[in-house]
Amino acid sequence: MTLLETSILVHLLATISMFAALISILTIFYGDLLIVKYKLEAKLAKFIQLRRQFQQYYLLGNIFFTILVMIVYFNLLILFNH
Repeated sequence: MTLLETSILVHLLATISMFAALISILTIFYGDLLIVKYKLEAKLAKFIQLRRQFQQYYLLGNIFFTILVMIVYFNLLILFNH
C-alpha cells in the first residue's frame, strides 16, 4: 500500500472506532431513561442490576479508548505531513 492509501485506511478506522465509542457512551447515558420510560425494571431486574454495576467501567473504557484513538490519529497525521 502507498502512504496515501495507508493514511486513508487509518483515517477510516479511527473514524469508525470513535463513532462506535460515541454510540456506546450515548447508550450508557440514555439507557436508564428508556428503562424508566418503558417500565422495564420489573421485567429485567437482574440484567439492569448488572448493567448499572458495570456502567461506570464502560464509560471510562470508552472515553479512554476515544482519547487513545485521537492521540494516535493526530500523531500519525503529524508524522505523515512532515
